[in-house]
Amino acid sequence: MEFLDGFIVKIAKHLLGAVMVIGTWLVYLQFLGLLFLFVMAGTLGFSAFLAAVFGA
Repeated sequence: MEFLDGFIVKIAKHLLGAVMVIGTWLVYLQFLGLLFLFVMAGTLGFSAFLAAVFGA
């Protein structure tokens, strides 16, 4: 019975570790996605500013 208990605990630890790793990578992907959107918005705003200043 002790073997089975240890086996269940080992599986649970690995599953929890996998969930934490997946969650961490999802946070990283969210950060990169938002960074891309902000850079895109900044580039669009800067190009609109240049068009307004130089009357192109």
